[in-house]
Amino acid sequence: MSGSLDCYIILWNLDTGKIIKQIYTYSSIQCLEYYDNCILTGSEGGKVDVWSLTEGQKLHTFREPGRVVTCMVLSEGRLYCGDTMGTIQVWKVDNGDLEFHWNGDRMVQSEYEEEEMRRTSVPFISRFVRCISCHGNTIYWGDDGTNLKMLQWKKGSDDVIVRKLTNHTQTFGSTGGVAVCQREEVILSSGYDLDTGHAMINVRNSTTLNYICSIQDNQTSYISCMHVIHDDTQTGGGWLRIVTGGNELQIWDVFMNHKKPRLITSLHQRSVSCRHLESLTLSYDTDIDTTSSSDDEQDDIVQSLHTKPLPQAKPMGGVVPQQRQSWIEWLYNCNIL
Repeated sequence: MSGSLDCYIILWNLDTGKIIKQIYTYSSIQCLEYYDNCILTGSEGGKVDVWSLTEGQKLHTFREPGRVVTCMVLSEGRLYCGDTMGTIQVWKVDNGDLEFHWNGDRMVQSEYEEEEMRRTSVPFISRFVRCISCHGNTIYWGDDGTNLKMLQWKKGSDDVIVRKLTNHTQTFGSTGGVAVCQREEVILSSGYDLDTGHAMINVRNSTTLNYICSIQDNQTSYISCMHVIHDDTQTGGGWLRIVTGGNELQIWDVFMNHKKPRLITSLHQRSVSCRHLESLTLSYDTDIDTTSSSDDEQDDIVQSLHTKPLPQAKPMGGVVPQQRQSWIEWLYNCNIL
């Protein structure tokens, strides 16, 4: 199933690659999810629409004027959404209907005051939300700041504290993809090296939030979306299949042992490094998204990865991108479901 800026929801046959059904939505689709024979879409104008897959008709519409719903994820009967204004919303999904549950308009962050030697709460700076995921009552999202954000929305207080996890080695960056695998207890988030023009997949433990490593192949450009599943087809436990989208749609097979992920290949061989970047071990709870760069990088493993790239999309305008192009040029709308 796919949705795009041409306003169409398309249901595909994976065996033949042919279209089974098309639904015209009258709005550019920024993101979508599937639940109980219903399709939920986020679009321009701040709309969250519910569509019947069987009938192809709109069942419900919910609108937040002046916003564009940029990302959504469905978990345990709840829909988590992010928008261009930096707002996080939670909806309860019930029989094709949506019931509003929570709005993150009271998000704050903790800041340490050296003179008073104590922490205080200051307003959180909201930015364009580019990706969202969740694990239990914890929401993770990436935006146009350098850090990965997280909060527990069921705290029961008016103000919800946002915690920041370092996601880039530089003071400028944007997080386009985040995914959580509950079975293997890992958080995956995409980072970007502005100097080289290459993306990385940062791995953290979802329980301790400890940074584990960063996966790089020195070829993949900006990652704009990500999905991860536990791969039961492989013998033994700990196997993950990661799908990333951007200029390329790629499949990564990873064996996780929470110490040194081992990358396995099956098709086109690429040189991959699993690196431990010291600057990503820090968390920043300040009101400005900054991270300190560090040249002290330790190569834990250098192995080879066989990714399985699908046919590469032609760059926009037919221009071949240069290695050091600005990251903003890679923020294409891409969704994986």
